[in-house]
Amino acid sequence: MSWKMEITIYIPEGLVRSLGQGSGGLSRRTLEALAIDGYRSGELTEELVRRILGQGTRMQVHEFLKEHDVF
Repeated sequence: MSWKMEITIYIPEGLVRSLGQGSGGLSRRTLEALAIDGYRSGELTEELVRRILGQGTRMQVHEFLKEHDVF
């Protein structure tokens, strides 16, 4: 199954500058926040988080979740 969706989010310019400074930029940070929230809520499985983030292994997902205090 192949799926892809483009979403446009309107964010105030000052906030974009502040949030866009992290690694990977604002787009990546938004995707990571979506994955974290989805996993915490039980809507996303570990496998879906791996696919969304383009991680190669489950261990990379575990490390990512641990870095964000998601257990």
